[in-house]
Amino acid sequence: MIDFSKLQRDYATYLPAISKGYGEAVFKPFRRPVPIEPKDLDFFDTDTRLFYLPSALYSAGQAGLPSKTASNVYQRDRAKTFLLGDSGGFQIIEGTLKIAGKVVKKPGDKERGIILGWLEKHCDWAMTLDVPPAALDFPTSGYSQFRDCLADTHDHVMYFEKHRKGRTKFLNCLHGRNEFECELWYNAFRQFEFEGWAFGSGYKENPYLVLHRLLSMRDDGYLKDKERLHFLGQGGLVIACVLTSIQRALRQHINPEVCVTFDTSSPFTQAAECQVFSGYVLKPKTFSISKERMPDSPSYVGSDIPFPWRSPIGERLTLGDLCAKSSGARAWDSLTYHMMMNHNVFMQMDAIIAANRVYELEAGDAKKYCPTALLEIRDIIAEAFETQNWDTLLTRHRNLLQIKSNDFTDGLNVRGDF
Repeated sequence: MIDFSKLQRDYATYLPAISKGYGEAVFKPFRRPVPIEPKDLDFFDTDTRLFYLPSALYSAGQAGLPSKTASNVYQRDRAKTFLLGDSGGFQIIEGTLKIAGKVVKKPGDKERGIILGWLEKHCDWAMTLDVPPAALDFPTSGYSQFRDCLADTHDHVMYFEKHRKGRTKFLNCLHGRNEFECELWYNAFRQFEFEGWAFGSGYKENPYLVLHRLLSMRDDGYLKDKERLHFLGQGGLVIACVLTSIQRALRQHINPEVCVTFDTSSPFTQAAECQVFSGYVLKPKTFSISKERMPDSPSYVGSDIPFPWRSPIGERLTLGDLCAKSSGARAWDSLTYHMMMNHNVFMQMDAIIAANRVYELEAGDAKKYCPTALLEIRDIIAEAFETQNWDTLLTRHRNLLQIKSNDFTDGLNVRGDF
């Protein structure tokens, strides 16, 4: 059994955003024989035969509150695991979750109270309730202007600040689609006293905005006592390495105990589309995870052909274990999807660890594997936290610091959040 907690070193920590169905699958008997048991899917459990991963994210927005169904999220050993709770911002964006506020009118505070109670019951840390500006792209969200997102978020955060019981530590969420909006959001929320910060929207895959915000927060005195920073919706190898450098700089110059985490739901959402992570490439022009569409034809029912890609679960499976339905357009059943989700989580973690290992090599060796721009950013981050003229430094390297994971896929079948 592979224990990822022993491989983490001082890297920024990736948190897979567990899907509701996967979390519940570990407590449901399998309806057909496969070479694993339900408990093996529970990477929170040290008794799994596959891999142990003690940290993850779970969203209150998909929990089906109040929670009644058994899940590895609820039955975990809290002394050995870490769970970061998302308050449901993504579901608010889509319009599947509507919370009373100044703009979205619903009577009472029932929904806010349920979400806050759930987060404090089940999570070690959690995000404050927010309305990300991406809601403006979805008419079903009920939001049409940036100021409305900001106003309702402010109302929600005030509610959390007033009614929290102190059982869970909270991250104050920062948003904005551009520099102007990011500045407005920061000025509106920086006075709230929570234990850490979360960064979404325009901060995604934009080291320039991230560094500019962090260094201004340091100078304003809003970082010195913060224990955790989280970056929403990011899981690419390039950004994983950038966040490791940021964590190291924060620990060296501000708080030696601060933790930087980041998340995506990609291992779960991609498996739901029959896409599996097949490996990774660590080269100067290609620094990314690759994926492939798995066969899902009824013709593979009963096949003894081995699963093509190596992972703890993959080494145990055949295509016959995956393709169980002999009729219909797809041969996969729910068990297949859950097994591939487990495979994808392992592959994502394995790739992030490998990327960090080559990234921390000395420059002469690291350049054999890492994009030149990534190594230059590593040096810029270190210098930015040491110089008083950090604004001038960041401005000079602005174009370089607006790096994207898709810049280093070299035609591989990947998505930007990998």
